[in-house]
Amino acid sequence: MEACEAVARGLGDDWVVEMCPLADGGEGFVDTMIAAMSGELR
Repeated sequence: MEACEAVARGLGDDWVVEMCPLADGGEGFVDTMIAAMSGELR
């Protein structure tokens, strides 16, 4: 998600950005999936 946010900031306000974070299954994978699916950790 941090990379998505950095790219969006870099593009500026003239762009409409839809963020779609990706993960390779390593650290951060669960957090990425929860955010992408609007889920919650149980």
